[in-house]
Amino acid sequence: NLGNGMEMHVERRNSCNQDGTPKHFHPAAGTLVYVLDGTSQSKSSGEWKEYNKNEYWFERSDWVHGGEADTPSLPEGTCQQLLVIRVAEEGKEHTIFID
Repeated sequence: NLGNGMEMHVERRNSCNQDGTPKHFHPAAGTLVYVLDGTSQSKSSGEWKEYNKNEYWFERSDWVHGGEADTPSLPEGTCQQLLVIRVAEEGKEHTIFID
């Protein structure tokens, strides 16, 4: 609990051979993704970019992403360990998936 009705969510995500995630967004203050190990990718800057160990990106609040037809494939066997930090309104979902 950060006070003022906001809370922080910290998640460690490990995955391999992931070419994308379903379409979703994060309400409130946005998301910081830090690469603990491996290689990941994001289009948060407007263009696809690969991120490697000790690099990070920021996803602005309410940015709809995931499920993009132009998601580049990472080489077979590509794994990543990510630290994902989000700030959201207390009691509300921090990730909303879109059908």
